Amino acid sequence: MSKLGGVDRNLKRVGDVPSAPSGGLTRVGDVPAATPKLKKVGEVPVVWRDFWAEDYNADAKIPMEERLSHFEKAQDIKVTKQVEDSADYAVNSGAFDNELKSLGLDKKDLIKGLIDISKVESGGGNLPKEKQVSSGMAQGLWQLIEPSARSVLNNGQFGKKAANASGIPLEELKAMSKEELRDVLLNNDNLNALFAAALVVQKFQHKRNKGSGS
Repeated sequence: MSKLGGVDRNLKRVGDVPSAPSGGLTRVGDVPAATPKLKKVGEVPVVWRDFWAEDYNADAKIPMEERLSHFEKAQDIKVTKQVEDSADYAVNSGAFDNELKSLGLDKKDLIKGLIDISKVESGGGNLPKEKQVSSGMAQGLWQLIEPSARSVLNNGQFGKKAANASGIPLEELKAMSKEELRDVLLNNDNLNALFAAALVVQKFQHKRNKGSGS
């Protein structure tokens, strides 16, 4: 890996300056035309590749380098309109506004993150429905597994606002059997996107809490 904990390990000697793709200064006196604002969770810039490999699909059986490479290779995929529409719907539903504000996550950034994650999870929605079920029973465009969906239901990241946006009452979702929840995750794309957004929120909340020592 070239980056560990956000530090570039490719520097060869004291005084080397890495390139600054974000528009950052490289020398004293450099003035970029525009310096893009970093989207942050606390003080950690959001890098969706790293987030997916470390948190969303943190499969310890697969080496980190392979996970990172897998994500990068998938980014050339053109996503379906359904993926774009469902990602936009979930983020702009208002279900996560307070959480996103608390985390410092920009809505456009989260939409981009969901779209990029879909590329590696379901080929950007290009897989037919029958192929959107993994051997581990992950479901739909964002490959949600039932325990993860149950976790955000029970811990509040998927609350009443998200349930209202999904069109299914919160208590009904909580009362669903494992098979029923899997079925709606597979066949309701907007619901799948809402759960994916809730899971992203949960993962970033965990990262923030871990960083603060709470």
